[in-house]
Amino acid sequence: MRQWVALAAALGLAACGGGSDFSVKVKGDASAVKQNLAKAGGGSSLTGVAPATMTSDANSLVFKIAAAQGYDPAEIKFEFLQEGEQTKVDVTVDVPEVSMGANEYLSESKVEGELRKNLNSWARDYNKSGSMASTGEIALTMSLVGVAAQQVNIDNVHFASDWSAGEAREVDYDNWAGAGEDDSGWASDASYDDGGWGD
Repeated sequence: MRQWVALAAALGLAACGGGSDFSVKVKGDASAVKQNLAKAGGGSSLTGVAPATMTSDANSLVFKIAAAQGYDPAEIKFEFLQEGEQTKVDVTVDVPEVSMGANEYLSESKVEGELRKNLNSWARDYNKSGSMASTGEIALTMSLVGVAAQQVNIDNVHFASDWSAGEAREVDYDNWAGAGEDDSGWASDASYDDGGWGD
């Protein structure tokens, strides 16, 4: 298995159907919540990987992540809805069916799972500290989506900085590789048809 296969293993979201994949709620104004999550677009810094680009409209942020030639870019969308004193953030993830070799494909379900963990952690932080809440883990996950989607060799990827502490960052990728359709892996065989990372 190629080395870059291991790098994207921690990522996970269910395949997109209609509507969002999951939601989180936080206390506060939707515009302030949106402004905080927009920081995720500028916080990731891996050399050798094309960064996510961000677009914004009145009620949403969309992060697009380039993929290898012949594949559509990955897209992560946050939609913001004011519900009284809370803001609901609907998250939708769509990633390309990038071949990882050996009948394996990038797993959208793994990307969703990791982003769900990131956003739940961020929401707890935001409820405590508001605009000071860190988006570093969300940014890291989007960078790692880029590594996998762009088929970047892990030997060519370096953490230019740690966006939360300003230091080099070490990440354990040992448990990120796998195959099949269980939670131990992040790819599946060519028979799946969800159009994303696989289940």
